[in-house]
Amino acid sequence: YWLERIDSSNRAGFILSPHFQEWSKNPAAGSFWDYVDQKIKTATEKWELKAQVAKSKGEDAEYAKFCAQINLIKKNVEMCDEEKRKEYLVIPKGGHLELAQRPGVAFSTKEYETHFSGDGWAIFVAGMKNDIYSFSHSVGEFHHSSFFSGAPVKAAGEIVVNPAGKIVVISAKSGHYRPDEGNMRKICKHLELSEVLDDAVVLPVLPSKTAPLKFVKVAEFTFKPHAECAEVPAVDVWNKIPPYARSAKFKAFLKI
Repeated sequence: YWLERIDSSNRAGFILSPHFQEWSKNPAAGSFWDYVDQKIKTATEKWELKAQVAKSKGEDAEYAKFCAQINLIKKNVEMCDEEKRKEYLVIPKGGHLELAQRPGVAFSTKEYETHFSGDGWAIFVAGMKNDIYSFSHSVGEFHHSSFFSGAPVKAAGEIVVNPAGKIVVISAKSGHYRPDEGNMRKICKHLELSEVLDDAVVLPVLPSKTAPLKFVKVAEFTFKPHAECAEVPAVDVWNKIPPYARSAKFKAFLKI
C-alpha cells in the first residue's frame, strides 16, 4: 500500500501492486510509473471494448460487470490534508462519541459501511495523539490510509458504535496498517479511559491459519494478552451489536 501513498494519482494499492511485481522482474521496463500508466491504459481499453460488445448484444449483466471493472480501475483513493481530516474527527464527550463538527449529537455507525463487515460498521484510525477518525470504507475511493494520507498511525481497524455513541465492537481489520495486538491494546486503553465503551468486545488479532477467531472483552484485554483472555462466543458478539450492524457479511465472518 506504500505505492498508493506515493502515486501522484493515488490509485488503489491493490491495482498498483500486481503491476509493480511484474515491473520489478523486468529491469528493462524503464520507469515504473510509465509502465503502470500504460498497463492501466491498456486494461481500461480492453474492458471498454468488452463493455461495448456486451451492450451491442443486449447482455446487460455482462455490460454492468465490465463497467464496474472500468470504474474500479479509474478510481483514485482520497488522501486527506489536515483541514479535510477534521470532517472525520470523532471525539469523546460526556461518556460518548461525537463528530467534532456536529457537537451535541451522538456519533453512531448506523449510516456507515465497510467492504469487509458490511452495513452499520465503520473504519477508524487513531493518530499518534489518540485522535480518532472514522468513516465508511469505499473500495478504491476511501481507505484507512485516506485519513492521514498513508502516514503512520497508532492503531486502525473497524468499529460498531451504537445510537448512544458508545463503541460495542472493535476489530483490527485494516489491510493497510495491519495493527498488532500491542497497537490494539493501546487504543483500547485510551477508549476505556475515555468512557466511550459499552461493555465492548475486541478482535485484536485477525483469524489465520495460526490464530483462531477469538473476540474478547476490552475490559480484560487491556491488562491481559489476547491468548489469556476468555473468549466471547460468536453468538454473544452477534447479539451485542445493534440490528443495523447485523450484516450478512459479518454473520458469515462469525460463522453462525
